[in-house]
Amino acid sequence: MRNRMKKIACCILLLLLFSCYNYEHQNNQFFYEIFNKYASEKDSLNRLLNDYEVQLLYTHIDKDKNNRPVFSTYGFRVDPNTYFYPAGAVRMFVAALALERLNELNIENLDRNTLMDIGDSLQIYGPDENTAQVKSPGSYIEEMLILGDYRAYDRLYDFLGQQYLNEKLWSKGFNRTRIIHRLAADISPELNRASNPVYFYLESSLLYSKPLQINPDIFTTPFGKTLLGEGYYKDDFLIEEPLEFTYKNFSPVTELQQALKCLYFPESIDENKRFDLAKDDYDFLKSCLSAEKHLNKNEDYPENHLEADTGFGLPGSLNRAGAGGAGMKFMVENAYYADKVNNIEFLFTAVVYINPDGIFCDDQKDYLTKGRLFFNSVLGALYAYEKQKTVQ
Repeated sequence: MRNRMKKIACCILLLLLFSCYNYEHQNNQFFYEIFNKYASEKDSLNRLLNDYEVQLLYTHIDKDKNNRPVFSTYGFRVDPNTYFYPAGAVRMFVAALALERLNELNIENLDRNTLMDIGDSLQIYGPDENTAQVKSPGSYIEEMLILGDYRAYDRLYDFLGQQYLNEKLWSKGFNRTRIIHRLAADISPELNRASNPVYFYLESSLLYSKPLQINPDIFTTPFGKTLLGEGYYKDDFLIEEPLEFTYKNFSPVTELQQALKCLYFPESIDENKRFDLAKDDYDFLKSCLSAEKHLNKNEDYPENHLEADTGFGLPGSLNRAGAGGAGMKFMVENAYYADKVNNIEFLFTAVVYINPDGIFCDDQKDYLTKGRLFFNSVLGALYAYEKQKTVQ
């Protein structure tokens, strides 16, 4: 009897392994078929797929008779156990949680338009940064999402604090996501565990204050010690050893795309896993995520903002709303795409790692050009596939 049970268990395990392989294989094959049929430059796209580390997650969106979304998701080499640097893609999490935190505090006259003054007890920034104009959380969210201003991200990081930010995400099912460092300040993990004091004012009256906080726990990537590459430059010298990413941000493509669903299709998410946002909050975030940079620049925005989005072109009448990023030889995209003319909606999340010599922190930026060409080609093929589906 015992031997029979062992045989049954082995058969079940083999079936599970086979089904997992088939699922992954069929998804990969789905992409290859689309690329071979619809990609404008098949050869260059196939070279990129063969030469570089790539993960793609594409979700086609239909609507049922009650106008509820029906998702069909396809992954290409998706691996939540492979580290990649998400760069500015994490801004979406920070923006949503900043608004949720304001709602959670539930203080009269305290909202995204209330002025927020941030102290500099940690002395992270220079004197010009310390005397920066006092702004509201809403202004920082706009600067962060529309202009890709990493300084605005850092100020919202101070408002939330490292511990609250991550534990709140984990409670919503973003279990492998880590947002554990600032983006505009290259500082130690110890300083990133701390967050500056924050004060909210209505005219001259203090509405709410958050003291300096230090996360008592040490957060790392979900992989523990994380090393990448063959070397890196520091102070113009090449250090011939892997670069450590143990204390860097991370979010798998599945969780990045889940954040999109939370913002654009909250009714499809279990209520206890949604962001606690009002309709006005959702509308505000979607407006920021879909805004064109050149239409929103004005004298109130910093001139020296850091470009955070991937910045590739869109085919036809396709519109984009999302937050991608590029840095450390990684390019990341995470966006909701819609073409109302052709009744097309889909989600697209992707990462490509282009670092042939394995060297970080050098002056080589060709990965940006190659990454944009790659995303353009993939998006063009997916869009052509979507258009073909609408005429069937």
